[in-house]
Amino acid sequence: MDNLFSLLPVTIYPLLPKNVKELRMRVGLPLSVYDGKKKAFVFDGEKPYIVTSSDVDYVLGKASGYSLYSVTDNLVDGFVSFAGGIRIGVSGEGVSAGDKVFNLKYPTSLVIRVPTEIKGKADEVAKKVIKNGEFKNLLVIAPPSGGKTTLLREIARLVSNDGFNVCVIDERREIAGAVKGVSGLDLGKSVDVITGVKKLKAYECAIRSMNPDVVVTDEIYGAEEVDAVLDAMRAGVKVAASLHATGVSDLKNTVYEKLQRAMDITVVLTKKNRVGEIKEIIGC
Repeated sequence: MDNLFSLLPVTIYPLLPKNVKELRMRVGLPLSVYDGKKKAFVFDGEKPYIVTSSDVDYVLGKASGYSLYSVTDNLVDGFVSFAGGIRIGVSGEGVSAGDKVFNLKYPTSLVIRVPTEIKGKADEVAKKVIKNGEFKNLLVIAPPSGGKTTLLREIARLVSNDGFNVCVIDERREIAGAVKGVSGLDLGKSVDVITGVKKLKAYECAIRSMNPDVVVTDEIYGAEEVDAVLDAMRAGVKVAASLHATGVSDLKNTVYEKLQRAMDITVVLTKKNRVGEIKEIIGC
């Protein structure tokens, strides 16, 4: 929580509950918070706190080291990262030509997501993916904010501590929470992190340069990223990856179906009763 508080204006952080998983800031609208169980507006006395453009500018200033130009590429992709694995989703008025976005001119909405480290979270899954000294290819499926990253982070830690050379491809800096390339979260003793690099290039670098036993990556999106994962598997590298869906049936007749079929084990998470609850394990 210290990283979150250091990111926020002094008008906001004293109003927050102790446990914050997600904070939504929308200019001109009430500040809202999610504590892992329920969503609620944040009150300042008897009235909801109304987010101002100055609040949004403050957060982006802190996250960028007061140089938005230095994070333009991230803004174009819709996010900025902060210490401790905090990711800030950003939307607003952009500057574009055709399909290419050049900048975000007026940011008006932020979604601040705080990572969760839960030691022991992946113990049940780890027993199934590590068998006889071998790691089995793993796909984690869950809806947005369904616990995918938390589970993958813990898998990386356990596998790394079990003697496997693990390479974490962390394009959006959520798994490792890296600052200046150094992981801010516990990923174990035998881990290398590639952060802030597009997945396609990162997979190429990892396989050619780092000689990993296992590659861990979050939120596969689109045919090119699916093919990058399959290419890594064909090269003999084991993979743990995730994607957004509510279940395997959602993948039918999509580019993701062949990815799921190629995996040894698929874990489906739900947030119906609690975030990250295991709904189903397929292939064990």
